[in-house]
Amino acid sequence: MKWAATLVVAAATLGLASSKSDCPVGFINLSNDPSSPECLNFVLNTGTWQHMNYMCGIIHANISKITGDLHYRLYNYIRATPGLTDHCFWIGGPDHQEEGHWVWESDGSDISMGTPHWDACERDPNGSIWQNYLCICPPDYYFRDCANDAMMYGICQVEV
Repeated sequence: MKWAATLVVAAATLGLASSKSDCPVGFINLSNDPSSPECLNFVLNTGTWQHMNYMCGIIHANISKITGDLHYRLYNYIRATPGLTDHCFWIGGPDHQEEGHWVWESDGSDISMGTPHWDACERDPNGSIWQNYLCICPPDYYFRDCANDAMMYGICQVEV
């Protein structure tokens, strides 16, 4: 119940950003370019991927699309932030429509396979129909195909 109240407060304040280039309240900007913010919100209560996708929608965001250098900046942020480093996070990619075809939930675009986002040593994705959702986990935070019923934190993203 506590997480629901937190999300309601975040949703109520979402539109209170001071300018178009700033992230809304409750979101952090991991962009290196002030004219193009990359605004993320860490949902610090556990749930399934479907639950996190729903929770992101409540705050008018999408479950995160982590591409390019944002993945590296996210890794560094998590590693430097107490309370985040020991947790897995759901991010926005499923392959539940077509096994092995990973797409970003926010826009339906294909997720790049292989390195640098997927761990070459683990040979992910490898979970067949029981692992249809994308997550990142310690210690390396590479993309992984995680169990459909796993309970994890989530990362939401909003475009401004």
